[in-house]
Amino acid sequence: MLDNIFKFLAATFFAIAIAVHIYGLLYPFSSESTASHIAHLLSYSVCLFAVLKHIKRAHFIYFIAAMYPIYYHAGCARNAEGSFNAICVFVVLFMSAVTIWMFYNNRSEQS
Repeated sequence: MLDNIFKFLAATFFAIAIAVHIYGLLYPFSSESTASHIAHLLSYSVCLFAVLKHIKRAHFIYFIAAMYPIYYHAGCARNAEGSFNAICVFVVLFMSAVTIWMFYNNRSEQS
């Protein structure tokens, strides 16, 4: 049951992230480039697919796709004034937690 709740939360997170970056392409609201929005869209879409579909090596596919958003948001987590951007910190922590969850699920399935 806890797996289903976590899967629902992850799917909801990725759906929202995809929607935000589609909106960012149509109506730019930050200094983020078009290429970065497209990279986020691709990454989040692959992450959503890996979380929802029961395929071989889903944990590895997720890990590869999650690298760009985690790297990008880790870089923007602290702004020029030295304060933290809560959304960026949340993205890094949540996507890292999903990575651990995906690897743990893969390990328990192989046993």
